[in-house]
Amino acid sequence: MRVFLICFSLLFLMPTVPAEDNRGRQIYVQRDTQDSGFVDSTVVMNMILFAKNGRTSRRVIKIQILEGLKDKGDKMTLVFKQPRDIAGTALLTHELLEQDDNQWLYMPAFKRIKRISSRNRTGRFMGTEFTYEDLAGEKVNDFRYRYLGTRKYRGKMVYYIERIPVSRYSGYSRQETFVDPKTYQAVKIIYYDRKGRLLKTQEAENWVAYLNKFWRPKKIVMTNHRTGRSTIVTVTSDYEFAKGLRDSDFSKSALRRIR
Repeated sequence: MRVFLICFSLLFLMPTVPAEDNRGRQIYVQRDTQDSGFVDSTVVMNMILFAKNGRTSRRVIKIQILEGLKDKGDKMTLVFKQPRDIAGTALLTHELLEQDDNQWLYMPAFKRIKRISSRNRTGRFMGTEFTYEDLAGEKVNDFRYRYLGTRKYRGKMVYYIERIPVSRYSGYSRQETFVDPKTYQAVKIIYYDRKGRLLKTQEAENWVAYLNKFWRPKKIVMTNHRTGRSTIVTVTSDYEFAKGLRDSDFSKSALRRIR
């Protein structure tokens, strides 16, 4: 995930940005900087979907990410391994630095690859409380920032930053983020819908520093306050890094071969 400096000439066309906005942005720039250099990563996760009535369904997913180099964004595949009826279903994301990301969904039952347009990224992904937008790449320039100070979260002080999505197709009007000052990772995100109403909350727990640098959570909980549903994702295998993944592993044609 790379950060591009705004063209010097455009600065004269923009309104003056308050200092607190610059601080919020710089915290996220620092997060990008601190997380760069992982090359590629692979992890397997369990996913549990909780309905409002208490019923649950379980899934196993495998996520692989190839870090973008220079002016290229990251590439990611998310593949369902279980249950059997959706095994092989895969989401491919190509992060684009200056515009909305490209995403494709492969459905093996239909042997079909469907492109997810920017307008449709607000839809729920495979019945989970995550949307396609949530699973897209997250670049610094995707948001405008407002630093709101610090808050206590689970016994420690964290940065409290508001993010406003830049894309006109975003399903969110704003997000409140709680960023750990040690890891520069968002431990909590509160999402508001397009009308500014509370929609859902994501919390990431049990953080581990892989290779003494790359912080990743062992557990992520996404709760939908509107519907009462939630999705919990837990890591079942340690993250693996720099295993030699290539661009060809993240092509549309590769989706049909993924198992």
